[in-house]
Amino acid sequence: MALLHQTANTVLFSAHADRGHFNWAVPLARAVRAAGLKAELWTNGMCTAWAPDGAFDVVEGTSFGEGKQLHAFVGAYKSFAGNYDSDREARKAFCDNEGKGFASLCEKLGVDPTGFALMSTGGQAGQDAFAARAREPDVAFVVWEANWGAHAQKAAQAALRPHMGLCPSYRCPYRAAYAEEPIPEFDGTDRVRNTQADIRFDGGGSLDVAFITAACLQGRAKDTGGRKRFGAFLPPRGESGDGDLGSDLAAWLAKEGRVTVISLGSQSCLQGIAPWAEADLLKGCLAGSPRVLVASAAVPEDAELRRAEAEGRLRAEAWLPLLAVLGHSSVGCFVSHCGANSTHESLAQGKAIVPLPFFDDQFYVAGVVEEAMGYASQEGYTPLRKAALRQGEGAGVAAVQAAVRRGPPGP
Repeated sequence: MALLHQTANTVLFSAHADRGHFNWAVPLARAVRAAGLKAELWTNGMCTAWAPDGAFDVVEGTSFGEGKQLHAFVGAYKSFAGNYDSDREARKAFCDNEGKGFASLCEKLGVDPTGFALMSTGGQAGQDAFAARAREPDVAFVVWEANWGAHAQKAAQAALRPHMGLCPSYRCPYRAAYAEEPIPEFDGTDRVRNTQADIRFDGGGSLDVAFITAACLQGRAKDTGGRKRFGAFLPPRGESGDGDLGSDLAAWLAKEGRVTVISLGSQSCLQGIAPWAEADLLKGCLAGSPRVLVASAAVPEDAELRRAEAEGRLRAEAWLPLLAVLGHSSVGCFVSHCGANSTHESLAQGKAIVPLPFFDDQFYVAGVVEEAMGYASQEGYTPLRKAALRQGEGAGVAAVQAAVRRGPPGP
């Protein structure tokens, strides 16, 4: 950091898309500012709401457009991939018939299926504006998210600025270590993805990209293809990073009774599993835990669940300050899709995780969590997966109840 002060004092951030590809930027920006440098975020209009006050000195949220189409594209991707029960199944569905299945879904939703290149950059005007900013003399460093902000790498290289991409997804190293079956991709081949080039796939294979994943979540996937790896980007211990819980939520958490928290990502795909999936998940958690807090806009229309809500045993919040919630002493269990961010947060707060993965690297993270927490070694252990929630007739409720009650084995 001291060398940066000698010539310039601003670090440019390029981060877009959903929270899983954005959240790393906030604690890093705070660390940059604590070192006496300026942190300047370039993003789209949608993501500006995710930048807390005081995290960045400047937030440029106009050059890359509103971001609504990008958000819709990400939602369509998650909805499509969430229909399948493994990384291989989802990739095969994407690649079959030249991707026409996904294109058809996008058409129904009014989303441009070409998404990645166009919507992450906001068009050529956004790229040009960022490139011009990177050439200004106060810029010391450029940091960019590997999937959606890769345009920033070219801008930094052209401006001769030091730079680094960060990849929050560890999917490719996981595939190389765990996926023994061939996985189809848009390169037109169906093969085992275990070469060094496969591991470096995200971010165009550039070694200027580093992975973000904690050592305890690597499992057998130690080979990073020559890339650097950083641990979780989280606030300093004792700081939630999400702001206060708010007096009402804090008062509810402080009441008697252990709490199970459910948070399945910024765009939950529960409705794609089955019409009754959300209700069965909530009922199973209530059967296995005195109280339940769910990240959801509202409780489903169901008499049993409405009664639990009225009695104070069930609470829904459209958004949860997750790190702060998981740090509360009343919380004993976390039902998670096993996205990297929320998994890191739960582990940092020492909470038991019940994995319920939906797509991509979540399947692999779930497996590593189940090994690390000792579930996989328990006699008769059955992982909680989407297939249980498809069954109906109470089967999903029973599976969730068992998973929530199980907990890690004792010492």
